[in-house]
Amino acid sequence: CTASATILMTENVVAPGSINTSSSTICFGEPAAAIFNVVPALGSGVIEYGWEASIDNGSTFTPYPSSSNTNTLVNPGNLFQTTVFRRSAKSTISSLTSCTEYSNLVTITVLPQVLGGTITPTTLTICSGEIPPQLSVTGGSFGPGVSYKWEISSDGVSFTEISTATGQNYSPSSLNSTTFYKRVTTAGSGTASTCVAEST
Repeated sequence: CTASATILMTENVVAPGSINTSSSTICFGEPAAAIFNVVPALGSGVIEYGWEASIDNGSTFTPYPSSSNTNTLVNPGNLFQTTVFRRSAKSTISSLTSCTEYSNLVTITVLPQVLGGTITPTTLTICSGEIPPQLSVTGGSFGPGVSYKWEISSDGVSFTEISTATGQNYSPSSLNSTTFYKRVTTAGSGTASTCVAEST
């Protein structure tokens, strides 16, 4: 007597597709732009998408919240550190077997936080015509790539740039009325990587 059995083996092939490769640079705490689908995933079974993120330069990835089963990450949210994103594509056949592959990586670089700091003295009373002491800032950002502009106001609402005041500190001239000052701190260069904070 002879007996035989057959088994059908189906290969679950997954091509993860790709996402946009234009990595970007944003300021600390800013919202990141959407990460778009470029090539959809293909598979032998039903495709389900997921998104993952890494904050250690791609060494480890964790599922990214509110991103289930969409080929585009519409709203990555506000980022506070450099983050690497990838998209997963899971192909499932008859709910019995699933295989997952991953897309290319997209890095969103987050610049260090720019701190405006606090101007000292914070308030000062002088006689009309007197020269105030030098204004300095505590707790503000400084270092390479950081620049400053001082601004002046008579009402504390509408400020005008002082063209000659671009240092860390500022020495006002004599005053005859109540005057407000603030310092604008800028770091980085270029539209996508210029970050600003104010000192008041």
